[in-house]
Amino acid sequence: MTDTTSELAAILLGQPLGDWVRVKRGAGLSWSHISRDLYIATSGRISRTGETLRVRYPDPSPDDADSTTRQTA
Repeated sequence: MTDTTSELAAILLGQPLGDWVRVKRGAGLSWSHISRDLYIATSGRISRTGETLRVRYPDPSPDDADSTTRQTA
């Protein structure tokens, strides 16, 4: 699902917002920290709560990670 805010974020970040969020989560950052980083990285143009980001870009479930590992092995 794409909306104009996500499109603007992608332009400002230089990559899709979902990819940016996944990198931050992969680094172990909390949802609230990612929310603050998004606001800072976009010079205050994009403001999304950590809860909004969590709902839109959820962490993969452990089952998803296992199936990815099995597919690439």
